[in-house]
Amino acid sequence: MTKELPIPLFVAQHHHRPEDCPAAPCRGMLLLSSVSAATAARYGVTIQAEAFFEQEHLLLLVVQAATPQAVHRFLACVPGPGQLRVLPARTAEEAVERGGCGPDLPPVPGDDPVTGGRDGVADPGATGHGAQHQSHADHNSEGEPDDVR
Repeated sequence: MTKELPIPLFVAQHHHRPEDCPAAPCRGMLLLSSVSAATAARYGVTIQAEAFFEQEHLLLLVVQAATPQAVHRFLACVPGPGQLRVLPARTAEEAVERGGCGPDLPPVPGDDPVTGGRDGVADPGATGHGAQHQSHADHNSEGEPDDVR
């Protein structure tokens, strides 16, 4: 059986000035019809998620498409001027399978991405499925969570 290749994932960022906001009353309906599942499909794009970062005047979309050019063509219809960036992306599962979110890395023999152990032996300090994980960025200089002061 042949393994299907996944459709590439992209993050598209459309940054605009406040006076050029595509969600403004004079452009809002055009935005909704332009950035829709039906319009995206005409360009071979599938929208996975979308969000506006209000204070940043940034529209963010997570999409699947065969090429970044397809994403650019699809988002050329966003009303009003703005700067568009289309970045290749991966799911967390894909990044773990690849050994990280950087360039392709060779697999480490015996590594188990679920337990963090090697050759079936769990690493007691690893965060596997069900374990609580906090980023180092979520802690202050004393090692306490940022929300505890």
